[in-house]
Amino acid sequence: MAQATIKADQPSIAKTVCSRILDHLRHGLTEEGACGKAAIPFEEYQKYKNADPAFRREVELAQSASRANIEQMVIDKIMEGDARMALDYLKRRYPNQWAGHVKHDSKQSENEQSDQVIEVTLGPDPYYQRH
Repeated sequence: MAQATIKADQPSIAKTVCSRILDHLRHGLTEEGACGKAAIPFEEYQKYKNADPAFRREVELAQSASRANIEQMVIDKIMEGDARMALDYLKRRYPNQWAGHVKHDSKQSENEQSDQVIEVTLGPDPYYQRH
């Protein structure tokens, strides 16, 4: 497949290509992935984005919209009662209070230690349980 180009002197091509890239970004693709789907070299996309503040802003908005949609899906699953999703969300959103703590048996060799987990504690920080 031949790769398209983004050229400022060809506004119709630029508009079409930029529109495709923004659409892919809104659907959650990375910038690299969106360029691949639009058949645009990533380096060319970066140059165009850096030279055009309006397009750069549209990219930011498309990425924000994608994140918001994904976050809403997570919240919806939690509200449906998905406990695993809720725990994963808490661990990522509040890592100091909810991240898992892993302990290894210090009597084992270094190779064995990397493969065997002795104890995993999940839950809120004990400080918050006392107050």
